[in-house]
Amino acid sequence: MNVEAGVRISENVDLPTAPHKPGQLEVTSDPQGARVALHGTAVGVTPLTIQNVAATRHTIVVSQGETVVNRSVEVSSGATASVFVGLASRGKETAGWFALDAPVELRILENGQVLGVSGGAPLMLPPGRHQFDLVNDAVEMRLTKTVTIDPGKSTRLSVPLPNGTLSVNASPWAEMFLDGRSIGTTPLGSIPVTVGNHELVARHPQLGEKRRSIVVGAQTPLRVSMDLSR
Repeated sequence: MNVEAGVRISENVDLPTAPHKPGQLEVTSDPQGARVALHGTAVGVTPLTIQNVAATRHTIVVSQGETVVNRSVEVSSGATASVFVGLASRGKETAGWFALDAPVELRILENGQVLGVSGGAPLMLPPGRHQFDLVNDAVEMRLTKTVTIDPGKSTRLSVPLPNGTLSVNASPWAEMFLDGRSIGTTPLGSIPVTVGNHELVARHPQLGEKRRSIVVGAQTPLRVSMDLSR
């Protein structure tokens, strides 16, 4: 197989799936004694170690009095993830809220700290200008947005998906369908496709059809090759 520089190649490879071991989550705060909720369920007060946490991304809320801080944290298989929260003294009248809408999950970061994800509960933030990095590594999206939070008000930001580039070939040839819509007969090159997950179907009148799940990124062109003769 010839691989060109700067092009992603998609091929089907079946690999055994390793079991995911649970990890644990350590939550500390300043001051201590703050209430901790995991996915909306109260789990204790800081300092707190939560055992047998599934290896995935989790949303926690740490609160004390009128101060509420949202965090999103990734727990790896068999590992311990740590979260520290500084609880400033700010009342309801001085805080604002921020929510992000996007067709794919975007992590919301400020100064390198993950605050939450798109589609999650609104984040309570101090008023003023905030610079957020909106990130999804799987689809190569990284945007920087500056948002002004007003005291006592909610600010909502919607982020549309950009297009990536898809090229498709099939052996011997096939009509290609993307998410149920025909996009033509192979070979097909440089087709603009919104980033994210899609289903690609190759159909041949004698050889039948093959399906492929693909992920189109925002930066690197995706090239897919399908062999219907096998």
